[in-house]
Amino acid sequence: MSIRNIRTLSLNPHFYAILLCSFLSGYGRKCEVKALYMALPLLLRSDSREKLLHANTSSKFCTLFGKNHGKGENHISEKSRLSDFCDSYDLYQSHCSDAIIILSSEGRIMLQGRYITLLENVDYKNYKGSVKDFMRCAYYLGIIFASSSFDEISYYLGVECK
Repeated sequence: MSIRNIRTLSLNPHFYAILLCSFLSGYGRKCEVKALYMALPLLLRSDSREKLLHANTSSKFCTLFGKNHGKGENHISEKSRLSDFCDSYDLYQSHCSDAIIILSSEGRIMLQGRYITLLENVDYKNYKGSVKDFMRCAYYLGIIFASSSFDEISYYLGVECK
């Protein structure tokens, strides 16, 4: 498979649209659009997905991403590990916009000013393999975002979203 084909598959806005549906299913209510732009880069990071695979309904942002790793001089905070989030955030903005456009054109979401509502929940359990893992991570990230303030999320990600 050529590099161009791999890039096309890995940057597929239709796949991102499905991930955003799963995120919104977990979020469970009307959601600020900026949350989607913050969620997608996290879902596409393997280190974040690894943590989200072990998330549950009581998981919080600080419990998953606020832990410290190592001891003594090797001590690295999770916040430091997420330090390149700003680059990912910038990189995936247009892809997230494309995914939102797809969901809107398919009638799967309703946009209301700066809020977005999922019209029909999706269940990650209906998927298989690695897609199911991505969907599960998106679902639980939605739950985590719904139970966290944007100030808390922004703190851990090192961004300020307006």
